[in-house]
Amino acid sequence: LPPDMRVAAFEGGGLRKAYLQKYLDLQKVAIAGALAVAFPALRDRMIHDDLFYFKMTTEVSIDVIAAALAERATGLKAFLEDFEFAVSDLVVGVLLDIAVVSLLAPMGALGKTT
Repeated sequence: LPPDMRVAAFEGGGLRKAYLQKYLDLQKVAIAGALAVAFPALRDRMIHDDLFYFKMTTEVSIDVIAAALAERATGLKAFLEDFEFAVSDLVVGVLLDIAVVSLLAPMGALGKTT
């Protein structure tokens, strides 16, 4: 278990069974499990909202495809000349997509609720 979940389990009154089960289910999916371990905020949202991972990947995929098509429309020569700009624009777009989807998603509570 991650450190914050371990503290909640032993010192914070325990973890809810459903929360722990969803966390263990997330670990079965390679990318989602890695995101859950690396980013506790994403983990809490993926546990509380079953469709969060789908929403996030859909939003990022649409943005990446739209940006790639827009850059392709400018032509190969123009794309290669502005390659750094295109890549930085794509990275910023992906990060903002993740931020927006994360801010709009419900977040699960770690410990027991009263």
